[in-house]
Amino acid sequence: MFYVFCYIGVKKSMTLPEKNKEASCSPTSGSVRSGFTLLEILIAMAIFLIVIVVVAQIFSAGMGGVKRLFGRQNALDAARFVLESMSKEIRMSDVLTGAGGPSASINIKNSKDCYVTYAFSGTVVTREVTSGAGCTVGVLPVELTPDEVEITGSFWINIAATEQARVTVTMNVKNKTTILTQQVQVNLQTTISSRQYAP
Repeated sequence: MFYVFCYIGVKKSMTLPEKNKEASCSPTSGSVRSGFTLLEILIAMAIFLIVIVVVAQIFSAGMGGVKRLFGRQNALDAARFVLESMSKEIRMSDVLTGAGGPSASINIKNSKDCYVTYAFSGTVVTREVTSGAGCTVGVLPVELTPDEVEITGSFWINIAATEQARVTVTMNVKNKTTILTQQVQVNLQTTISSRQYAP
């Protein structure tokens, strides 16, 4: 008798006839095979990694688009705030700056008899009270531009003899970011008519 020991999960001992001394412990062709080969595992891992990379790229592109939309919304909100602040005061003021343009600043006399200057100074818009009875004078110019955007632009002034002054404001608004794909630039233009009319 000849004993063969196989280590397939549990140690087994089999008795084989003399003529089958060369018998092996591998499963016969009719038995069920369990487990995966190394090649199958490598192929599965490669497919899994490709899927993960594709999903990560889609997620990254989606997040970049969302950040770009938020940057655009911030730029528009900042521009809206600056335009509304200027428009409200210019509508109720006498425009003192002469006709023409482009001009980096505009001088007005508001409804409280304060002399005010709005200016595009570098990448910010400033408001400064220069003189007037009962007005706070001598304070440094107040920046109207939020920190997350840059605003450049100019004023165009049209004054006709029989009409109220019209001020056209052109603005270029950019969000501040170092990531090129998330940079947003918005160009705006509005015309403001002064409601002060002197016949």
